[in-house]
Amino acid sequence: MRARFPGRELFSDLHSHGTAVAALIASNARLLAGVTQRTMLFSVKVHDRFRSNCISVYLAGIVYAADHDADVIHLSIPLEFSKDSFPGMVAAVNRATSYAHRKGAVMVAAAGNDMADFDHDGTRFKFCSAVHVICVSATAQPPQPVSTARGRM
Repeated sequence: MRARFPGRELFSDLHSHGTAVAALIASNARLLAGVTQRTMLFSVKVHDRFRSNCISVYLAGIVYAADHDADVIHLSIPLEFSKDSFPGMVAAVNRATSYAHRKGAVMVAAAGNDMADFDHDGTRFKFCSAVHVICVSATAQPPQPVSTARGRM
């Protein structure tokens, strides 16, 4: 990464997603007011420059964060696969999240933006499906256009 992006640290967020989530959690309240200003953040780089990687790198990141006493681990990992096709991978993810849970970490993962119904579709696996992981998502439908007597708005 240093050769391609001189002057950047190895943990630089090339897609800004992790940085945006971190700012929602903790900030100095100058440009954005996060949940708290009294939080220490540390970076665990798991994505390559295309925001992807192999599962072993993601699992190593969870273990690394747990071993370094992370209280909260944010899992914004864009990975989805069939549970039936990769049962060993599901078990490996669950081992890593169980380990982090035993070390005292709370894990939070995004459900994604595809309106999935994880309660009724038991064949798909995402990190928010793993044991001890809190899956977060929006819950409301998008606003619908309002019609008036004069026409559309």
